[in-house]
Amino acid sequence: MRYLRLGATVVLVLFVAACRTPAEPLPPMSSVIAEARRLDLAGDQPGAITIFRQALERDEASYQAHYGLARALDLEGHYDEARQHLSRAIELSSDADRDQTLRMMGIAWTFAGRTDEAVGAFTAVFDRRIEAGNFPGAAEEANELGRVYLESGDLERAEEWYRTGYETAGRDSVGRADRPGRPAMGACASTNRGAPGPGGRGTCARG
Repeated sequence: MRYLRLGATVVLVLFVAACRTPAEPLPPMSSVIAEARRLDLAGDQPGAITIFRQALERDEASYQAHYGLARALDLEGHYDEARQHLSRAIELSSDADRDQTLRMMGIAWTFAGRTDEAVGAFTAVFDRRIEAGNFPGAAEEANELGRVYLESGDLERAEEWYRTGYETAGRDSVGRADRPGRPAMGACASTNRGAPGPGGRGTCARG
């Protein structure tokens, strides 16, 4: 009798397993990220945050998920966590995405009042663009650094970076200058390289 009951139980388990609907395949990560971005741009940051977190559960090394989550968290006012995901996004970023991600971090630090860290992020972009011969782009970063120092009340360094932006914009692709050469910037650039740590609550524009 006991064996009969056991056999009936096994048959029941097999029957239930056979009738269970197979799990639907997960949507591709690209579709998940696209939906999260759509929600973010539509102003539904909580919804975007939920989906970006789900994406990271599937792939912790997704640059797009970390970057998008950081942006949505920042818009929701979760600034510390946003910077954590931006730091990870910087680590994961391709060369093509690195400047924008660093700029986003610089903006985030600026509005947190952390001038040294903001300068570190923007200076990293400035150096990368100088090295690449992108002098107009480097001039933009120099002006951004001028604004950071201006907002912090350091008028001397603000003036130095604004002057650097003006002079850098006059350089050509091989480094010749149409205007006077840029000033030595050791005190302004090297001593303030904080660890490169989005935000947008002032003069800086969000990326």
